[in-house]
Amino acid sequence: MEADLVQRIFLGSSEIRQIRLGERMGGCGPYLIFKLLQDPTSKDLAHKLRYAHFCHVRLCPTCMWRRCLAWRARFYQAWPNIQKEYPTARYLHLVLTVPNCYVENVRDVMTQMSEAWRKMHNRRTWPFLGFIRSFEITRDKKGLAHPHIHALLMVESKYFATDLGLYRNREMWRKEWASALNVPKESLIHPYVRAVREKDRKASSDLVLEVAKYTMKGSDIIKWTRTGPGKEWFLELDRQVRGIRSVTLGGVIRKFINEDEISDLEMLEQDKVATGDFLNDLHYDWFPKEKHYIRTKVLSVVESEWWNRREKEWTEKRSS
Repeated sequence: MEADLVQRIFLGSSEIRQIRLGERMGGCGPYLIFKLLQDPTSKDLAHKLRYAHFCHVRLCPTCMWRRCLAWRARFYQAWPNIQKEYPTARYLHLVLTVPNCYVENVRDVMTQMSEAWRKMHNRRTWPFLGFIRSFEITRDKKGLAHPHIHALLMVESKYFATDLGLYRNREMWRKEWASALNVPKESLIHPYVRAVREKDRKASSDLVLEVAKYTMKGSDIIKWTRTGPGKEWFLELDRQVRGIRSVTLGGVIRKFINEDEISDLEMLEQDKVATGDFLNDLHYDWFPKEKHYIRTKVLSVVESEWWNRREKEWTEKRSS
């Protein structure tokens, strides 16, 4: 439903580029191939996604969610090596904000925020080993944009020692953020900062999911685009965020996590792991009027063998 709405907004644009984005979204998940598996003990059935095509449009709700899951998977895969090299490392969730702005100024404001972050990161007093940083944009009731930064910060355990002067409370963060932005600290609300439980991989990976979240939530898109002005607001946001990297890595994190754009294969692999004996391959088509997928075909043995060969090629390509 969210993806259909975004596609219609793009197709209703007067700009050729945005119309083409809508056309690309028409090819995002038009059909899905699932493996039907059966647990040998309980006989319960489970579906495992085998194939889907993604459009990779920046504001496509489906692709945004899949990218979030893929970033979390990258962190999960890197976790053993991170823990091996930095066994006492801890993690913080930091949210930095700026005053709301007109949507037409979002690009300039995001550029200023990125520059302010760079200033903080380059200071000798910066106590963090590495970070994952992303932008999220929401809209207030007056129609103003609210860009803000979500960051996962990796720190040494000594950061929390009271006698070393490394720890920063919310007021200290506000002061440093205001200094980097070159604005009075009174113009900023206190940043949100929270420590993750020590050596908790699930909590840390869930934090990655929060940090690498949507540029804009699909539910927000539905909420704010029910009217003409809301749709124009969304189209302007697309213009503003075009070409701006959604997730940035820094410090030692870059040694462990791939910073390349998320691939189709990575987006495909982020379903919950389903195990069991293979029964069939099932083909589901998307029906716009019904707004859900409907099973339309059980694949033949020959068709399933073709998917087996393709899946093997994908696996070999990824491991090479």
